[in-house]
Amino acid sequence: MPETARTIYRGTAVALVEGPHLYKLNGYYYLFAAQGGTVFTHQEVVARSKTLEADSFETEPGDVFLTNVDTPDSYIQKQGHGALVSTPEGEWYYASLCARPWNRPGESIYDPRGWSTLGRETAIQKVYWDDEGWPRIVGGHGGKTFVEGPKDAIFTESASDNSQQDDFTSPALDPNWNTLRVPFTAKMGTTGNGKLTLIGQGSLANTHDLSLITRRWQAFYFDAAVKVKFEPFSYQQMAGLTNYYNDRHWSFVFLTWNEINGKVIEVGENNRGKYTSYLKDNAIKVPDGVEYVWFRTKVRKQTYSYEYSFDGVSFTEIPVQLDAAVLSDDYVLQSYGGFFTGAFVGLAAVDYAGYGTQAEFYQFEYQELGDALAADGSYSWEAGETRDK
Repeated sequence: MPETARTIYRGTAVALVEGPHLYKLNGYYYLFAAQGGTVFTHQEVVARSKTLEADSFETEPGDVFLTNVDTPDSYIQKQGHGALVSTPEGEWYYASLCARPWNRPGESIYDPRGWSTLGRETAIQKVYWDDEGWPRIVGGHGGKTFVEGPKDAIFTESASDNSQQDDFTSPALDPNWNTLRVPFTAKMGTTGNGKLTLIGQGSLANTHDLSLITRRWQAFYFDAAVKVKFEPFSYQQMAGLTNYYNDRHWSFVFLTWNEINGKVIEVGENNRGKYTSYLKDNAIKVPDGVEYVWFRTKVRKQTYSYEYSFDGVSFTEIPVQLDAAVLSDDYVLQSYGGFFTGAFVGLAAVDYAGYGTQAEFYQFEYQELGDALAADGSYSWEAGETRDK
């Protein structure tokens, strides 16, 4: 260990100290550090010292700098683990990780605290300095949903939402797409010239050999759709649209094959490692001569469903309504350790018979509708200081 190595701060009884940021201001070293883990006990603690000697840092007295552990009704939860910034005009802000959980009707916001299907997001809070030279959050340590902007801020244009249309014209995947653990390679498939080709590999419960690309859920209400061409000849071959968290938590609407009807549409779900096939003998037969099938998922905050079409115009809802909470950080945490990625929607091809059957995907669309549902059925991006149940 280098001679200069030392422990300057050990955190508080909350424990799990991580993500330290050190600033030198007005004769003090200020240490900002996350505690409590990226769950509902998450917080940001501040300590300071005039030296960098071992164990010389004093924790900020009184309220912790930032936490939502005792503000369960706040719209923003799990704040902490971030960075301090000052503006040219001398205003101070703190940007950090957060989540926006929701509850099912009738559930308490205390227990369960909520379901974070969008994973970790970013929040910003305004900061002031008290008479003793300690940083404090404007509005209290729980922060606010709406924060006064800097007086010298420059207006910046930004997209109204994160909707995506991908026609797969580029030989490289759009940056919104994610793959599991390794980059997209020729072993998984190819993209370009108006289509994505995926080569069937392991099932969605496989943790290594996957032909799967996904993008984040970034709104509580959205639709996602894709056009698929796939010719399976075994029940072990599948291709379609998935809502995915990890290998133990996902659902899948897909084309496959059975001995009764040939090419069919099925819906499956993996919930804590237990797989359910919803249609089974009622799997939807694809009419002879139909080359393409369109799939669409409709995510409606607390639940979601799947639809199919044989012409890309008229869609039929599959009578299976799924619980979106199963794809939340908090549900997964109950049985599988700490996670904070949120849910993803994407495309997959499976062939665990080993034939490497290929599926073609066209015209993927992810269309955000909003984060709130009005009484008249319309959507909006409205938010409040408190969250609904």
